[in-house]
Amino acid sequence: MTDKGTPERTLLPSDPWYDLATEHLSERALRRRAKVLPQDSLISTRDLPIFSEYRQAILDLGAEIRQSSRWFNTLMVYTDSLTHETLKSLPFVDSVSSMGSSKKIEAPFEKRTLPRVVGRSETTAIDFQAGGCITAQYGFADRHNREVRFDAAHSVGIAGEGVLIGILDAGFDWRSHEVLKNAHVVAEYDFVNNDSNTFDEPDQATSEAHGTYVMSLIAGYLPGDFIGGAPRSSFALAKTEDVSSERHIEEDNFVAGLEWLESLGVDVTNTSLGYTTFDPPETSHSLESDLDGKTAFGSRGVNYVTRLGMVCVVSAGNDFTTFRYVGVPGEADSAIAVAALDTAGQIAPFSSRGSSMSTRLKPDIAAPGTIIYGAQSSAPNAIAPSRGTSSAAPIVTSLVALLISSNPDLRPWEVRQILYESSGSAEHPDTAVGYGMVNTDRALSGLSGLRTITGEPKLLTHNGSISVVVWIISDEPDQVNVWNQHITTHSLTVRVTNSRTGISTSSEAPQPELGLARWLIPDGAVELGILPGDSLAVEIVESENSKPVRKTILIATDALVLPVSTLCQDVPIPATSLVTARPNPFYDATRIEFALDREALISLDIFSVLGEHVLTLVRDDMRSPGFYSELLLPNNLPSGAYYYRLRVDDDVFYEKMIRLL
Repeated sequence: MTDKGTPERTLLPSDPWYDLATEHLSERALRRRAKVLPQDSLISTRDLPIFSEYRQAILDLGAEIRQSSRWFNTLMVYTDSLTHETLKSLPFVDSVSSMGSSKKIEAPFEKRTLPRVVGRSETTAIDFQAGGCITAQYGFADRHNREVRFDAAHSVGIAGEGVLIGILDAGFDWRSHEVLKNAHVVAEYDFVNNDSNTFDEPDQATSEAHGTYVMSLIAGYLPGDFIGGAPRSSFALAKTEDVSSERHIEEDNFVAGLEWLESLGVDVTNTSLGYTTFDPPETSHSLESDLDGKTAFGSRGVNYVTRLGMVCVVSAGNDFTTFRYVGVPGEADSAIAVAALDTAGQIAPFSSRGSSMSTRLKPDIAAPGTIIYGAQSSAPNAIAPSRGTSSAAPIVTSLVALLISSNPDLRPWEVRQILYESSGSAEHPDTAVGYGMVNTDRALSGLSGLRTITGEPKLLTHNGSISVVVWIISDEPDQVNVWNQHITTHSLTVRVTNSRTGISTSSEAPQPELGLARWLIPDGAVELGILPGDSLAVEIVESENSKPVRKTILIATDALVLPVSTLCQDVPIPATSLVTARPNPFYDATRIEFALDREALISLDIFSVLGEHVLTLVRDDMRSPGFYSELLLPNNLPSGAYYYRLRVDDDVFYEKMIRLL
């Protein structure tokens, strides 16, 4: 179409077309757009639907509308050759292209309101009461999870929290499969049959098989059997692929799916699909005329949605022995195209390669893609291996979700750069593996250069007090040697708010630049009036500038213990105690940790096993409630066994430690 019934422009709230352009957009979508666009340019006429008068004029000619695109102001219609010629003459029709299809699609297309949410709340707060450390519970996913170092994120409490992932595929068996039935699905839509069921249709048995497998690599959560890369994320599912044929309308469905997912506020999409060759008589894509990163319709969709702040991860394709090159939409300039590696870490023989004609190096990066276990739709508990770039792409999508969970302000080009710089062939990228094998550990280190990041916190109440722990990752040189005398710290504040009562309490304390941060809030649980079922907002902010680092929602259990984080560290009981010496035994230095649940006068001394006083670390110092860590540099202290003694007012605590030389 030539226009939307009004000249092309950005739209402000005062514009009469603004409400129509935004009625389908969620607040989450607007917030994500605001990361990449000026506040006065969030909305434009590209967000308007096809002008109703133009749509009706085409229907009046007898054409059947099969799919549409707001962004590109296009309609895909089914019609005869005579009407096709008439369409060309309509004054509002800019151009007409023929797909040459001889097969009519049976599912009726109607002007419809796509669901914002189906079946579940759009909240990203998830109550994983049986959560906790998951790195020893990967099951069949253990090998590939560890190959890309997902354990580095999961162990510190980063598992996709707060991220909304969109998956475009051929269907999903997420309701009944054991690996997926706990996935937090907030919306789904079938763009092939135009309904809200993304599972198998009666006439297309097994269509859900591919999407079920792909989804499990990201969302799977069956501890001991299978855990995906970002199981704490939320999901929106778009069925865009028709497994019965290969036709251009699937590419139109793909763009329609992108538009819908973008309107929900999705942060990252996974597309383990590709379009190169279509069933005759439809015209296949040409490397020379279509695959330049910006011409094919699906690739245009990826490029535009990336401008709106959404990251698009796409499989590179399994066509090396046939078509050879990365197809649509992986070849899009803005797509993160993922190659597949074999078990030896080499490019898999089927993985599509990049073309010298591409304006950007393709593929972008690589991930494991052979003998990758995932959920099978053949049975509710089936898990089996498969291979392909369809396996590699969801692994990278999971990594992107972990990065965005760590820093929700990340923009698509920042995500891409972090992936490039942290991957295995960063210094020597090529058209087989791009920048190489992804690495979660290195990616998180790179991300910490933008700002301090943390995992999800753990919180525990005891005798009316609150204890909070969280893992901190910063950009300190050499990742900070925790036994070095010159450890740097910075002040962080934890604030806990009971959503039911609106009451807040907080604690500020110096914390390490890298490692476990800990806060103690005496009488905090009493102050908040916590009851089972209460929703607690836990916020961690930089004390100096009040910049937020992480916010999460925890749900109180009957025991008032909230183990929702995957952090592989226990929460210390918020009571005065001598916790431990780390390391123990030790060589050059150790740190003696203790907790105070009240303001007290303390001393910390070292004694030999014969009771002789060796040295004093703290002498008669008044300390506030909290967690403390004192550095012991033994200098000329001989090897052997020693005791360290903590005196808190009139209470005394002893523990044993050993020095080795």
